[in-house]
Parts: sequence; structure tokens; C-alpha cells
Amino acid sequence: MSLSMRKFGARLTRTTRAAIATIAAAAVATTAALGAAVPDASADANSCAFAPLGYTCNNTYGRGLHVDQVDVVRSKASWDGICAYSASVEVRGPDGAMLFSERTGIVRDGECVVGRAYITIPVNRDFPANSKLSTRFFEKDEQQGGAVFVGITP
Repeated sequence: MSLSMRKFGARLTRTTRAAIATIAAAAVATTAALGAAVPDASADANSCAFAPLGYTCNNTYGRGLHVDQVDVVRSKASWDGICAYSASVEVRGPDGAMLFSERTGIVRDGECVVGRAYITIPVNRDFPANSKLSTRFFEKDEQQGGAVFVGITP
């Protein structure tokens, strides 16, 4: 490959990265606008929040006041990847009392995922009406973005 072809390839890579970052930012803005209210998990519910270079989402699965499992998702528009990650789920009752708390995930350094990482946390419990379920996503023990909430209603 000639020197001029290498320069063109490097410029194309930067252009492609810029395009990916722009598309990701637009997707995050749309997701944040749609997920601004706290959805109820009377069936399945999801909500997302901004995080550096992307977003985190809370996908809660269940029916009525029962929560089966929660998928905590991190999407990141960076070739650096999502490394040494974990997630937490907390449920607080209508009075604010802690009813459930779990933190789990991949915490090994050096193992990274590019684009999107999923962590499934089994819950399999019933909760009082109007409880709030929140998730948090961590990379290298640093919280990425804010907590993401859903309400639990009958």
C-alpha cells in the first residue's frame, strides 16, 4: 500500500468514528427524551439515561407486582470498549425502605466488550405497589451515568 493510501485509510477511519459518534448521540438524545418519565413495570418496562459516550438502560421483566429479572445495558460509542464492568439493582418500597439489593457482573480487568454490554440480574420476587426499582452500571467501579428507575405497579 502506498503512503497516500494509508493517509486516506486513516482519514476514513476518523470520519467513520465521527459518524458513529454523531449517530450514537442522536440515538441517546431520542432515548432520553422518550424515557424521561419513570415507566411502570406492571408488565415489562424499560428506561434509559445518559452516560459518557452513550447510555445505560434498565429493562425490567415481570407482571403485576412480580419482577422476574432485570437486564442492565450499557451502550458506548468508543473503540476503547466497556471494561471491568458490573451492575446493581435496588428496589425500595413506597416508604423508601430497601427491599432488594444486588450487585453483580463481570469485574475482571482486561476483558472488554465493544459497543454494548448486558448484565442480567434475576430477582423473582413480588414487591408492594408503588415500589421503585433502580439500576446502576459501573465500569472499573465508577458509576456510568445516573441511576435508571422504573415504578412497580399492579
